[in-house]
Amino acid sequence: MSEKTLENQSALVTGASGGIGGEIARALSRAGAAVALHYHGHRGKAEALAREIAEAGGKAVAIPADLREAADIPTLYDRAEAALGTLDIVVNNAGVGTTGNLVETAVDELDRLIDVNFRAVALSMKEAGKRLREGGVVINISSMLGDRPLPGTTTYAATKAAVDLLSRGAAREFAGRRISVKSLSPGATVPGMFGESPQERQDAFAAETPLGRIGHAGEIADAVVFLASAPGRWINGAVVTADGGYSA
Repeated sequence: MSEKTLENQSALVTGASGGIGGEIARALSRAGAAVALHYHGHRGKAEALAREIAEAGGKAVAIPADLREAADIPTLYDRAEAALGTLDIVVNNAGVGTTGNLVETAVDELDRLIDVNFRAVALSMKEAGKRLREGGVVINISSMLGDRPLPGTTTYAATKAAVDLLSRGAAREFAGRRISVKSLSPGATVPGMFGESPQERQDAFAAETPLGRIGHAGEIADAVVFLASAPGRWINGAVVTADGGYSA
């Protein structure tokens, strides 16, 4: 998608240094938005992406924050607003994964999943609900596993299901400022977290998907641009699944 549907708008994307987040940032920029690229631990990648966007004629700034630290989240918004002005779009993309069955999950691993995948999203939405320009949009990247957990994904899937519920509830709570809130629920997608899976697992997902392949991060990014643009803002309080029909 290259149409300037988001011209003169500003966006914050968490977890924007690579994978799905990086593709979302590129797509938002191509659509005309200035983009704040959040990162944690991948400064080089985030700054390289900011330069790439600038060289293509867009505007981007890389901003560090540890989303497990509650105080870092308002500061992230402060810095994004200082660089870009009032925000129109927030994409809560940052997340962490895990492997292993529930009985094998250590307490500190469970805390990490909850802190990044749920608590940080809730705190980011808290800031977005106060700060976004009236008529803005929040898009939370969840997972099709939130509706259909597979063995070894139970704790991860539970945090993503919670994000979907946050989206539904906030759509009503943010209605006074006409802020649209929704979840975008990808299936198996590369590059990204799933791309680190063994090739055998990737092939198995492709075989079980009606379209016969796994998704590309650029396809998720294009869906984000649509949901952030004027026609997509009518989709509110919904979970939009983009998995090639895997969960059908």
